Amino acid sequence: MGAVKNIMIIMCLFAVANCASLDDRKVSEGTNMVGVTCDNKLATRSRAHGDWFKAKDTCCVQSIAVLADGTLLGVGEDKMLYTKKSPRVGEWEGPLENTCCIKDVAVMPDGSILATNRDEELLLKTDLESDWKKISANVRAVDVFSDGKILALTKDSNLKIRNGVKGNWRYFGGVGHDDVITDIAIQADDTVVGVGKRRTGLYFLNNNKEWDQIIENKDCIKSVVSTGVLVGRKTDDQ
Repeated sequence: MGAVKNIMIIMCLFAVANCASLDDRKVSEGTNMVGVTCDNKLATRSRAHGDWFKAKDTCCVQSIAVLADGTLLGVGEDKMLYTKKSPRVGEWEGPLENTCCIKDVAVMPDGSILATNRDEELLLKTDLESDWKKISANVRAVDVFSDGKILALTKDSNLKIRNGVKGNWRYFGGVGHDDVITDIAIQADDTVVGVGKRRTGLYFLNNNKEWDQIIENKDCIKSVVSTGVLVGRKTDDQ
C-alpha cells in the first residue's frame, strides 16, 4: 500500500492539475464569464449550458470589470474599487483611494475607467489615480465594445451607444423580453449579454437588437463580465 501511495505522489508531481480539487479545476478551466452572485461572491462559467462554479474566499463585491492584464476590478460594498489577480488567485486588495462612490464599472481599450453612480451618472477616470469626471446621465450599467464604442443600459432598460467618451448617444435596442435587464456585458466577439432582474438567467442580444436566447442560471447571478465567448455570435449566414 505504501508503494502505491508513493507512486500516486510522484504522479502528482508530474501532473499537478490531476491532483487539484475538483472545484479548483472547474474554476480554472476555460473561463468565458465571471459573475457576481447575489451574496456578492465570484463565480465562473465556461460553457453556455454549463454551471456556475463559485470561487472560494471572494467576498464581497457588487460589480466587476477586467483590466488589460487580466486583473479583476471590483466594486466593493463600500462603493469603492478593489483589485484581484484572478477569480481564484489572490485576495481583494483595496479600497483604492479616490474611487468612491460607484455601482458599476467598465474598462476602455486605452485603460481609462468608466463607472456609474447611484444617481445613474456615467463617470470617467483616465487612470486609477485620477478624479472621477461626469460625462453623461441616465446610465444604469455600462460596458465597452472592442472598438471603443460605449454601450449603456438606461433606467428604462433600453440600450444606447456612443462613439467613445466624446460621442453622442443614439438608440441601440434592447426590447423583446418581459424581464427587466439590470446589467450588461460584452463578449470578446462583441455579442451583448444581459442579466435579468429575476436573476434566473442570461439574455443575448440578437441581430435585431432584441433580447432573446435565455440561458438559465441555477445560481443567483446579479452581475457579469465577459472574459471570452460564452455563446458564439449568430449571423445571418449561419
